[in-house]
Amino acid sequence: MIQRIQSLYLFLAAVCSGVLLAAPLYNSTVEDKSYTVYLGGLIQGEEVIQSQPSLVAVGIILMIFPLIILFLFKKRALQLRLTASLMLANTAMLLLLIATINKTLEKISGTVSEGTYGWGLALPLIGVLFIFLANRAIRKDEALVRSADRLR
Repeated sequence: MIQRIQSLYLFLAAVCSGVLLAAPLYNSTVEDKSYTVYLGGLIQGEEVIQSQPSLVAVGIILMIFPLIILFLFKKRALQLRLTASLMLANTAMLLLLIATINKTLEKISGTVSEGTYGWGLALPLIGVLFIFLANRAIRKDEALVRSADRLR
């Protein structure tokens, strides 16, 4: 049962990272022009102004990494270490996204009349939460296996 819960949490963390690829990170209006910052770059209406393929590659890696951890269910010690590093990576991704948004806003000429952060910035935090819950489930599974080994 614990293995299923841990698998669900890791899958949900992968889904959060996958949705991040298409989620708006920042919306702003400059002189009647609407700009949106995505993980892939800066978009004005339908036109891509600036693209960021390296950030998309990092997003794809963060989407695949929980799925790799999911299939290492026989190596719980390795899973624990990898989930801890994945929590750090998602936190670093959030900081990188905020820095990218600030850097992108400098490229927009003119005065920003209105700007809001998008719901995409919450996804790395939700991913960290799911990875933390998966880490707890892995620890419980490890404790259960150790207690069963003592009974033999």
